[in-house]
Amino acid sequence: MALRATPAGRSRIRCARAPAALVSIAVLLIPSAKALGAPSQAPEVLSLSTCIEAALADGPDNKILQGNLDVATEQFEATEATNAVTVSGSLGYGDSGTFGDPTLYELHSSVTGSGAGNWDGPQAGLTVNGPLTSLSVTANPYMPSIASQSSLFSLLPNLPGEIIPTINDNTGSLSVSVNQTIWNGYPGGTGLAAVKKSLLGLESQKLSTAASRLNLVYKVKQAFYSMLGAQRALDVKETIVKQQRDVYDQIRAIAALKQATEVDLKSAEINARSAVIDYQSAVYDFQIARVRLADLMGYPSGARFLVKEEAPPAMPVGSVEEAIAEGLKRRSDASEIELSRESADIDLDLVRGAQTPTVSVSGGASVLLDWQGQGDNAEVANLGVDLSLPILDGGAAKSKVEANLQQQEVYRLQEAQVERNIAADIEQAYDAVQIQFERLELARLAAEKFGLLFKLKESQVTYGTATNQDLLDASVDNANAQSDLAQAERNAQLGVLDLLNVMGE
Repeated sequence: MALRATPAGRSRIRCARAPAALVSIAVLLIPSAKALGAPSQAPEVLSLSTCIEAALADGPDNKILQGNLDVATEQFEATEATNAVTVSGSLGYGDSGTFGDPTLYELHSSVTGSGAGNWDGPQAGLTVNGPLTSLSVTANPYMPSIASQSSLFSLLPNLPGEIIPTINDNTGSLSVSVNQTIWNGYPGGTGLAAVKKSLLGLESQKLSTAASRLNLVYKVKQAFYSMLGAQRALDVKETIVKQQRDVYDQIRAIAALKQATEVDLKSAEINARSAVIDYQSAVYDFQIARVRLADLMGYPSGARFLVKEEAPPAMPVGSVEEAIAEGLKRRSDASEIELSRESADIDLDLVRGAQTPTVSVSGGASVLLDWQGQGDNAEVANLGVDLSLPILDGGAAKSKVEANLQQQEVYRLQEAQVERNIAADIEQAYDAVQIQFERLELARLAAEKFGLLFKLKESQVTYGTATNQDLLDASVDNANAQSDLAQAERNAQLGVLDLLNVMGE
């Protein structure tokens, strides 16, 4: 809060009148900025780099960002695993019985071989699945007899050279089957398309996390320089309080000599009390700035610390054109849209691929082993080709293609819009910081001017060439100029940070 003194006691804050002794005590009891750091020991003084490191290590914002990235990584790895080679095994035991005419069962199983691979007894299997290939191996190490000695074949006349098939007690079987998909609408299979889309999603999450982490660093810098500005303002306000106290004491001494009017004394008292109130307001600003920074670093809200003096952030570029060029290279907004476009391209390929034939081949072989060696082994082999083609889908595929193409156009428009918005944001921030620097220079000149004027009025009052009111006005103008300078420095620093932020640094 700035001060304005007048013969009638002008002030930006009007307060109730307080006794002179109360004013002096209030001034003497004002704590300094260092005293606000810790109650009984020297406060911890943090540098900007320390604050940033703490926020990235223990700050809640970064923990949330890292948690979301970890979730996205696990989801991608889960999708990738579904398209990898998997192996599974099985153990079992089978038993069966016949009903009705047993000779028909024997004829069916012995002549057609339809029972191969489904025998009674213990079984073991191994299955290997890949993105487009599957291999299955099944073994029956021991099978009890499924045919009696009086087979249906014994009722038929034997032909010359005919061998009547029999199945002994000690037999086993081994079956192998393979299925290979040659084309299912996408090169490498639809599972690979899912992995690619998931990877694009992970890359998008990484870009978003990096951008959010940069924004977090910006917020820490902003909070740091806000606290530093509040800390400096507190010291300025403390100096102003002491200055107004000295002026008040001087006017009281002059008044005791009957050389100051009641109006002079009232004005000095109001100025002193206004300075105390301004100081208290600066204390509140300092405390809330510290809370904001503590929260970003993961510190308790009541933590007491100070921040080190740091050089103000420097202008990163020399022209607005250079700033826009650098910002367009660093900002990830357009890159995230490009990833969305790539994901949409995969969707379009999948939709179009679904309209093409799906081709797969399969083959298998089963071997029936005679462990006793009383007969020949029996083998069964098969080979197949499968071709499937969508005939009628009600126009669903066409609608999906049209929707995808329209989405691609939206992405193209968004990309152009993002670039325009980035350029506008950078230009606005660049112009704003230029104005802040000009205001800072003006505030510095004003502070120098009113500081010299205050000293001049002090000398003139001593020699009687200036009135008491001239001194009071000069003290208030000097106080306001010092406060304005501190605020201008703070605004310039935050302006540069804002420019760096919109440039993606």
